[in-house]
Amino acid sequence: GMRRSKRSRDLTKLDSVLGDETQGAVVITAKDPPYNIIHANKAWCELCGYEAEEVEGKTNKILTGPETDPAQLNELMRAVRRCEPTVHTLVNYKKGGKRFVNQVHVSPLYDENKDVVAFMAHLTEVA
Repeated sequence: GMRRSKRSRDLTKLDSVLGDETQGAVVITAKDPPYNIIHANKAWCELCGYEAEEVEGKTNKILTGPETDPAQLNELMRAVRRCEPTVHTLVNYKKGGKRFVNQVHVSPLYDENKDVVAFMAHLTEVA
């Protein structure tokens, strides 16, 4: 009944956020741990080397590897748990294992009641 329509309304709003490919590589995750990926846009898929279907339901851990700094990651996750926007530069890995340096900008997405419905991470390859 009611909950279903609210959920689809949230997702419609996500679609409007996501429809805008000008913002580059964007991945949307669930609002609760383990923050499963709900949607990755085309630019994100091209940057990271995955198909959208491959990553839905997984977590951003798929991008971590030997040189990903756990301290940076913990700091990022701490901000996420507090629902605060945060920017970090991380070493990440593409699907084939190619290392890249990634500035990730995470921000909560809110519904009209100011409740967090998801998180959006915007990735920029810096090296």
